Amino acid sequence: MILERHTKSALLLFTIVMLFMSCDSDNETYVTGALLYRNTGNLAQYTIISDSIEISNRYMFKIGAKSTSISGTYDNVSAVSLYKFRKPDQSIIDNLESASITFSIIDAWNDGSLDFALYNTTTGWEDSTEIDPDLFSNPGDPISTYDASAENDSLITKLRFEVGVEDIDSWEEYGAVLLKNTDTGLGMVTMSSDNSSSSPALELIRNLSGIMDTTTVRSREGTYFIESDPAFDPEKNYVGDGYATGFVIDINLADFNPAPTSIHKCTLNFTVSESLIHGASMAIVIQLITSEFTTIEDVTTDYGSSIDVDIIPGKTSYSVDISRFIESWHNFDTIDHGILFRPFFTNNSPNYIVIEPPDSLVIEYTTLPEVE
Repeated sequence: MILERHTKSALLLFTIVMLFMSCDSDNETYVTGALLYRNTGNLAQYTIISDSIEISNRYMFKIGAKSTSISGTYDNVSAVSLYKFRKPDQSIIDNLESASITFSIIDAWNDGSLDFALYNTTTGWEDSTEIDPDLFSNPGDPISTYDASAENDSLITKLRFEVGVEDIDSWEEYGAVLLKNTDTGLGMVTMSSDNSSSSPALELIRNLSGIMDTTTVRSREGTYFIESDPAFDPEKNYVGDGYATGFVIDINLADFNPAPTSIHKCTLNFTVSESLIHGASMAIVIQLITSEFTTIEDVTTDYGSSIDVDIIPGKTSYSVDISRFIESWHNFDTIDHGILFRPFFTNNSPNYIVIEPPDSLVIEYTTLPEVE
């Protein structure tokens, strides 16, 4: 009994000593549970209506890039293409047996008849910024035609036009040709147009003392004009491929000003009211604008935060998560310069859509945790 009593006393003393050691002011390993209590707040939702979402800038480029060009008619869209060549040496022309111009096709849209005509425009086009519109409506007589109507769209890789030696000889230092539909043509093609191995090629075959020699001259420049009937309404929000069109939206976050919050999700809802889409879908890109700008050519975007959206024929309502953009503005990580809507591709097809002013932006959030 005495031994048992002494053992219990020793255990009690040991426990008291350990308790005091753990409460030593120099020992910070012990924290009371009360200091960890947090009130996380409730999940809430705020909707910014269209009055606080406005279009601040629309853009549309009529002249295509030099890498590709479009020609023909598809639905309500028409395009004509022009290409510049350097005139071959006169010694080559004097011995010509035949000449042809071949265009490399990237894509084709057969809307009834892929029938094209080639026109000589030696005096009508000096560079891509000074194209006489009369070339389109009054191009004169074609120097050659090519009908690809019998070919499957996906199998069309080239358009080849036989041209006369006199047409080449009529050029000065440079020559140019215009490609468009014939009067009965209803179809469209996309072609390579830059000065590369796939650009339009002028093939010259000459006879040198009974030996046939082939010389190839690549186009030095290409461009196109594209238009719609009826014409595009400048007050509508187009995103177009061949037209290279897009717009900028500004979102006013002033109304969304609850206590410090943590944003969980921001959903932008918008409606597509018109569209011309060849194929299963049309890809567009939504990007965060990263700096102040005066013209659309000056816009810089954060490509790392691009959001891709597939626009599907017949589908009109879309919801896109733009949380990363709104969070960045809300947390003052970046300045709000707007959001750019643009086509994923440019100068490759007649595709376009019209987006109504965004319906709403729905923000899901919680108030920041309170620590007691």
